[in-house]
Amino acid sequence: MKLFRITLSVATALLISGSAWAGGPGEIGTYGGIPGVANSPHNLNNAGFATPDTQVCVSCHTPHAANGSNWQFALWNHDTTLQTFIPYETKHEVLGQPTGSSKMCMSCHDGVTAVDAFNGATTGGTSLLTGTLALGTDLSDDHPIGVLYPTSGAYSQDYVAMKSGGLNATGTNGVQLIGGTSGSEIGTGTVECRSCHHSHNNTLGNFLRTSNTGSALCAKCHTK
Repeated sequence: MKLFRITLSVATALLISGSAWAGGPGEIGTYGGIPGVANSPHNLNNAGFATPDTQVCVSCHTPHAANGSNWQFALWNHDTTLQTFIPYETKHEVLGQPTGSSKMCMSCHDGVTAVDAFNGATTGGTSLLTGTLALGTDLSDDHPIGVLYPTSGAYSQDYVAMKSGGLNATGTNGVQLIGGTSGSEIGTGTVECRSCHHSHNNTLGNFLRTSNTGSALCAKCHTK
C-alpha cells in the first residue's frame, strides 16, 4: 500500500488557510494570512495527491449523494473509520469511542482509513497518513475527546465564551466547545478535536484555533 506522506516542511510552507465552503461566525479566519482551505494541507492537491479536476472540497464533502449518517449532515464524502479505538481514561471515567466531528477527523488520522477513500468508487483508497499525522487507534495518550466540559468550578470561567465564540475575527476566544453526533456545533459542551483545531483554517499552523504561544490555547480551558 502506498504511503501518504505529508512532511513537516510541506505543512510549514502551507500555514495559510481559512474557510472552505461554510460561512457563518468562526468559519472564516484570516489572521493576516490567505484565507481558504485551498492553501492548506487539507487540500490534497497540495500534498501530491491529484483529486478529480483538482477539486479542493471533494475529499471530504460532496453536493450530491452525501453520507447523511455523519455529524451535522456535513455533506460527507469520505469513508468513515471503522476502527475501535483505545480511549483516554480520566481520573473519573473511561471515555467512549470518537463520535461526531472527531470521528470524521479520525477517518484520515487513524492511519488506517485511506486518505483517498472518498467519492465512492472513483478512487482506490490506497494512501495512508503516516508519522505524527497518524494518531493510530490508541488514543489513551492523546488529549481526551468526547469529554463534557464542566460548568462549575475552576474550569468554568471561559464556558460561555467557548459556547458562543470560538474562532472569531480577532481570535480572542479561540477554543470552542463542540456538538456531538447531531445538533449545533456551537455550545453543546464537549471537548472534541475541533475544539482546538479548525479543519478549514491553518493560518496559525497545525490548524490551531488560536495561538498556543505561552500555552495560551491550553489556558483557555485549563484555568486553574
